[in-house]
Amino acid sequence: MEPAFRRLSDIVPPLTEALLPHLGNRFAFFGHSMGALISFEMIRQLRRTHRLKATHLFVSGCYAPHIPDPNPLYSLPDQEFVEELKRLQGVPPAELDNTELMQLMLPTLRADCLVTETYAYKSDVPLECPITVFGGTEDTIASEEDLAQWQRHTTGQFSQHIFPGKHFFFDTAEAEILQIVSRDVRKALVRSAAI
Repeated sequence: MEPAFRRLSDIVPPLTEALLPHLGNRFAFFGHSMGALISFEMIRQLRRTHRLKATHLFVSGCYAPHIPDPNPLYSLPDQEFVEELKRLQGVPPAELDNTELMQLMLPTLRADCLVTETYAYKSDVPLECPITVFGGTEDTIASEEDLAQWQRHTTGQFSQHIFPGKHFFFDTAEAEILQIVSRDVRKALVRSAAI
């Protein structure tokens, strides 16, 4: 029953403070879509306010932070908004076709879109941690070119992995993604132990 966040800049400080007691001096974040931008901004917030540095950032299905949202949805009329959600295939069709359920869910879904679509990147020094990016071959939200632009946000290693599928490609690529994340986390731990 709490009001939804409407700006990403309002989400990051309380989320960062809530996670802070659970972070050690070695941590990595993984974020998909809106979660990628939140993870990126949380790492910058932790660096700025607590002098903590992430060991790795994994982002999935999200254009690089400096790229404005190419396809805003939050202000579309209800029917068009639902049709776009169907096209993205992130919500089961039976739920999208349930009028009563959608009346309850639309404000939250719109708020989620508003958070990412109004995000305004502020320039800062690049992260030092490696960034690993995941994407789908048919993702209309984050193209391979937009994903590649994440490279400019790190002075560390950068890798990009593209899988068959649309925006929620990880549903069918979970095993491969987990394998890459596990491998990259192990490498990051070895690097941070050597410092």
